[in-house]
Amino acid sequence: MRLEAGRILVLGTGYVASAYLRALHYLGMRPRVLSRSWLDYTTEAELDQYLLHDRPQLVINAAGYSGQTIDDCESNKQETYSGLVALPRMLGSLCAHRGIWVIHVSSGCIFDGPGPYTEEDAPNNIGQFYSQCKIHAERELAETKARAWVFRIRMPFSHHRHPRNLLQKLAAYERILDGLNSVTFLDEFAMRSFHLVQKAPPGVYNAACSVPVHTAQVARMLFDAGIRRKVVELFPERDFLAAGHVRRSTTILDVSKFEKAYGAPFGDPLVSLKWCIDHFGVANSSKAVEPLPQ
Repeated sequence: MRLEAGRILVLGTGYVASAYLRALHYLGMRPRVLSRSWLDYTTEAELDQYLLHDRPQLVINAAGYSGQTIDDCESNKQETYSGLVALPRMLGSLCAHRGIWVIHVSSGCIFDGPGPYTEEDAPNNIGQFYSQCKIHAERELAETKARAWVFRIRMPFSHHRHPRNLLQKLAAYERILDGLNSVTFLDEFAMRSFHLVQKAPPGVYNAACSVPVHTAQVARMLFDAGIRRKVVELFPERDFLAAGHVRRSTTILDVSKFEKAYGAPFGDPLVSLKWCIDHFGVANSSKAVEPLPQ
């Protein structure tokens, strides 16, 4: 099926949803956007009525609760479960019934350990409520039999200021909890994942840059660029946990399945990170921005 302009629906208006909107507008697709302030898409009858009336070909689920950090999810479990598990399950059932394709944005944090983890590996990070919800969402969405593409992203970054942007977080933290992780250039991901659904079969795809990076390395790049004002000071994990934080996972994703289906490798994270740092926040000002690296 060829996706038609004007027949794509985006659930949510947050960080990931905004990246999809930028990509789709660039492609001239004119997506419709649902925010909960306009329609309560967590209510099955209301969402189903909208789908019946709007008749989208594809729904991109970039909604759900994540808070500022996963610590917030531990404190707001009901809201987290509702947004991260109940909503994808309901959306999958409705879209399966109406023959609508689904993009569901999941997370690589369902894994913990050196990796690299493939799509065939069983999730092993059950120490966070957030990751537990992401695991259950993938399983319950699959049970709906919806034609769904599930994309697992990890520590997303871009040049747009947002509280969930890895760069903005690392620029503000007093101390850095270091770890070797996969990271996802959000704008590259949004564009490529949209193209992928039109040429690759439904399923689960890991989506991140070609190689992992150390968190402290990114923080040093921000400091060198004058965005992070304080020199990089590491936060020992024992002190981090003693301060009441939820343990963070370290995860490296194998992205070869996505790259093979797409037909090209993901970009070098250091190149993408440098570009985003050089243009950080410019997209929200009146200054012109050079084209994104391909």
